[in-house]
Amino acid sequence: MISNEELSFIVQGEVTELTKKTTESIRNFFPGSKIIISTWQNSDVNNLDFDDLILSKDPGGIKAKVNGGTVNLLRQIISTLTGLKNCKTDYAIKIRSDMAFFGNNLLHHYSKFKNFQRSKGHFISRVMILENGTLNPNNLYEMPFHFGDWFYFGKTKDLLKIFSINFSKEDELENAFYWKKRPFPINNINKKYFMRYRAETILTYFHISKKINLTLSHSNDVSSDNIQQSEFHLVNDYLLANMNNIQLINLKHINTSYLSTWVRYSFNEWLLLHKIFFMKKNIFFYKLIYKIHCVFKFIIATILYKLKFLK
Repeated sequence: MISNEELSFIVQGEVTELTKKTTESIRNFFPGSKIIISTWQNSDVNNLDFDDLILSKDPGGIKAKVNGGTVNLLRQIISTLTGLKNCKTDYAIKIRSDMAFFGNNLLHHYSKFKNFQRSKGHFISRVMILENGTLNPNNLYEMPFHFGDWFYFGKTKDLLKIFSINFSKEDELENAFYWKKRPFPINNINKKYFMRYRAETILTYFHISKKINLTLSHSNDVSSDNIQQSEFHLVNDYLLANMNNIQLINLKHINTSYLSTWVRYSFNEWLLLHKIFFMKKNIFFYKLIYKIHCVFKFIIATILYKLKFLK
């Protein structure tokens, strides 16, 4: 199993009153691991426990939400990438500055599943991400390659591949307001953003876009075999984790509705997809079970959406 000493935590983003709990939990449950805080110039880092501090110029956010809310994609890319470039350990974890651990099951869970059968992939080893934000495009929100971006754990070289994308402030602005002067795609029922590509899609798709035979015109593009390729990428290059299984909590979104479980992948569905792509026997049975899963969750999600519990 991976030792604490082989691991660095990149605590990225704005420093708030919650960040102290983030660093304290890492030091408590992963003694011997390095803590790198990557945040903005003039941030107050007093009373924070860390080994290295990186202060970058804040590029600012973009008000790309329909309701005027801010999107922080370039901020995430810059703070994470600068942290990773200063990481000297073989493994790294990118974690938001408002998340905390309540146990140390992470390394055991990762070691147990990371070596499941896989084809030659885009990464040296699987990268762990969370169920949260990893949407199933077979469901209500048809967005392939929309993988959660709150948390990444894997080889440092693999995380560098994800965040070493050519994405400037000009690119962010062009992407942010793409649908403001165009009609939304017909299958986009979640019209919360003017963005052509959602942040999660950019971090998942952009670094592999030139290596696969696939064109994703926007985040809701389910043409061709986009969904199938997205699901293969999910099980071949990533390991999906439930936050409770790795004993992690988001302190800012602690009351996030569990209703979103009806539109995202679960760890058990990741296991089922792995069997579909890699098991040689009983493929029809596994596909049937997965189809039943998807149909059932779609029905529940549709009901919740019509009752305005899901938006």
